[in-house]
Amino acid sequence: MARASHDLNAIAQIDALASIARRREVSLRVAVTRATQALNEAEAAETQRRHACEVQRQRWREALTRGGVYRQRTLSEASHAVETERSALVGALSAQDAAIAASAQARAALQEQRALLQTNARKQEKLREWRASLRP
Repeated sequence: MARASHDLNAIAQIDALASIARRREVSLRVAVTRATQALNEAEAAETQRRHACEVQRQRWREALTRGGVYRQRTLSEASHAVETERSALVGALSAQDAAIAASAQARAALQEQRALLQTNARKQEKLREWRASLRP
């Protein structure tokens, strides 16, 4: 009789843990969905920054062609135009680097959430196995 009471108590505890694990799974799935969305947004921003950087690089090259290197103009006018475009290119490169870093961070967060979800699934499976072994 004591064995049956102990088994019933163990089953109740396992059921309580399984309930917690199921609730955690729901929250982890929501977190994975949010992390996936954040990654998609970060990758879109990275793509946009890459494009902006290429556009700015082309503008800088055009400034070099127009007055900086290949054509006679007053030195100060040409230097100013080239320097302005070069500064803008540096800013675009910086923004691109930040977007790449944000994308990598979002990717890592998504991997972490997926790992937590897998760990939780393994725990739920173990709880099911324990409960099955205690059934009368």
